[in-house]
Amino acid sequence: MKTKLETITGIPPEAQILSLQLSDGTKIPINPTDDKSTLLSAYNTHLRPYITLYVDDSRPESERVYPDSNAEHFTLSNEEYESRPDTVLAWKRNQKLGRFDPDRETTLRNLSESITQTHQKQIAERDIKVGARCIVGEDSQRRATVRFVGAVDDLPGEGLWVGVQYDEPLGKNDGSVAGKRYFEAGKNRGGFVRPERVVVGDFPEEDILGSEDEEI
Repeated sequence: MKTKLETITGIPPEAQILSLQLSDGTKIPINPTDDKSTLLSAYNTHLRPYITLYVDDSRPESERVYPDSNAEHFTLSNEEYESRPDTVLAWKRNQKLGRFDPDRETTLRNLSESITQTHQKQIAERDIKVGARCIVGEDSQRRATVRFVGAVDDLPGEGLWVGVQYDEPLGKNDGSVAGKRYFEAGKNRGGFVRPERVVVGDFPEEDILGSEDEEI
């Protein structure tokens, strides 16, 4: 597969760093110990229709070859490109892939429903409710309060989000996204995370002033 990717990306197989990006934006690295014997099916748990495959270049900038910006380039109009039988677009059309897949909408809808059901299960199992105290990330010390559970229109990916209000200004927003408010949090105290990152429990707000015998 890396050999085929070289013809598309121009990156030699030994310099390719591969990863899969899920619909929620999560990147899953593909780091086989043996490139020649590992099958892509080894990552079956993450493979799904229309997933994105990223190819990064591990070579230093000095070893990368870029096209000459002053060289004359061959160009085709959109009409000419779409009419040719020997293009990637023609191949996709013949193979009924991408936007030419007659079942694409159904596949994407089923995928969205499956992701939402997974999130609903996680929310129930983790007892995630508005008002619950939590930490974000099992190894994290970022304490917060759950303020919202549901879909968010302007965030990438399918499924449900958990809106949290951090005890400290560790967030990326104030409880709103793209001008739409989902909860009140205050500047840099709001965040939206996936259910699997939320751990509900007895996490009271910490006394940031420290113990009584410390001087201020």
